Amino acid sequence: MDKFTEKELRWIESVSDALTTLATSGSVQAISKLEEIFISTKSQYGPTHEHTTAVLNALGAAHISGKKWDEARRTFKEARQNADLCTEQTVSELLSAGAFSGLAAVLMQEQEYEQALLHFEKAASLAARIPVAAELGTAPFSMAEAEVYFSQKKYKQAAAAFMKTANTLNPLIRFKEDYTHVAYIQARAAFASYLAEDLDHAKETLETILYLRETLDLQQGPVFVACINLLAAVFRKQGNVGSAEIHANWGLESCLESYDMGSSIAISALNYAANHYITVKDWSKAVEVLNDAASYVDKVMEAEEALWIFNNLLNMAVLQNDAKSEERYQTMLNNVYSNQYTGDYLKDKAMVEGGDQGAAAKRHQSFYSDLAKTQAKYDTDIHPQVDAELGGSNVKVCHGALEAMNRAYLLRLLDEKAPLEIISAACKKNSESQAAASPISIDAQEQEVQWAQELAGLLEQEKHQEALSFLTDRMNQVAEAEGRYSPNFQLLYEAAAAIYDAQNKNEEARLARIRAGLVKNHVAVHSWN
Repeated sequence: MDKFTEKELRWIESVSDALTTLATSGSVQAISKLEEIFISTKSQYGPTHEHTTAVLNALGAAHISGKKWDEARRTFKEARQNADLCTEQTVSELLSAGAFSGLAAVLMQEQEYEQALLHFEKAASLAARIPVAAELGTAPFSMAEAEVYFSQKKYKQAAAAFMKTANTLNPLIRFKEDYTHVAYIQARAAFASYLAEDLDHAKETLETILYLRETLDLQQGPVFVACINLLAAVFRKQGNVGSAEIHANWGLESCLESYDMGSSIAISALNYAANHYITVKDWSKAVEVLNDAASYVDKVMEAEEALWIFNNLLNMAVLQNDAKSEERYQTMLNNVYSNQYTGDYLKDKAMVEGGDQGAAAKRHQSFYSDLAKTQAKYDTDIHPQVDAELGGSNVKVCHGALEAMNRAYLLRLLDEKAPLEIISAACKKNSESQAAASPISIDAQEQEVQWAQELAGLLEQEKHQEALSFLTDRMNQVAEAEGRYSPNFQLLYEAAAAIYDAQNKNEEARLARIRAGLVKNHVAVHSWN
């Protein structure tokens, strides 16, 4: 078996480092690094060599990150053409999968959804033929397809694809905090099911998420708050008024705990609740909540929101014959009205009622138009916080498949020329059946600490061979349960590098660190929320 030359090893390190830069520092530095690497690689290996094409795919990923869409498209088209020139079929397919993934991400940005889906499907079919690409690409490809379906309003297909992604990632959860990432994907599936009118699936998924959050004792972050608010909407649609009210109140309380008071989401949560109380004519509750929101008018609130708040407070004061409050809210409304439309609310109102069709009428028309837009925001079954956290199209997740293919190329090279002897050829079990049989364990973190302490003890006693055997067993356990390229290999590779350092095996230590960096970056691909 051919070994790496020093030149090849330095090349792999440079590309791996550039991918790390892209994941951690952003596109500007990554583009600069990758452009230098591209020039060097093209000079050393030739313009159509597989390494040159691999760098093109990585450079295209950096252009996407920097939102340089035209450059990205040109780069991926060139990579796609070069991939066809590769004599080795596996290499050609892997590089093509990367180029198709990149072009799909560009098409997604351009809202060419059908073409984006076709490109993702083509990339996924190519990746499925190559073990490393298939393993790294399963979750990113299904997530990307879910986003395309969601953008097309094909909510039933989107829900299925989101759940497939979550089931693929479930067995990789080692620490309980990691569940938040999977919960986000499950919540997207629940939202898609809700929009597809599959309320039973939405309810079941949301209740499972909230149960696991409580079981794992995780903080009530935005994703979990969105699940509470969405569950309130599910109950409301199912006609379960009592449960809907309980969850709506819980959702409001959780919003105000999880977001900065005065933030747009917190204000929207207060206004959404107030609108509900107005609808059911619970005036005291509506006034209480609106006054809470009104306390932020002079700080961060948009004028349209402030006008809506004070107009509602004024209307309720009139309905309740509360002259003192009516005067107070008229003054507050007029202050905002004056700043927004450069007019006097009461004078404009009187002139319009008297038949004015000039400047006062135009100002009043703008006022009522703004009120209607804000009212429409709250006259909806979907809580604004749910839409903010789970709605829309999360285009950035479509880059995950490309990132996975870029790393797959380097890992394939390492497997081919420099396989680590401590890893067996363990075969990965079917991810979906595995996910169903692998509930999240809250003991996983303690287990990780335990084996790390045992390994540290062997190294401290300079029992390097025993440490290596211990690590080999641990790696095989992870490979059999999660696959050979599980993100949980990061710490194992770093431990292997430490053992090789102690044995003065410099090249092996170097290779182990490269692998650790590649799977570490792969973890970042799953942090889509």
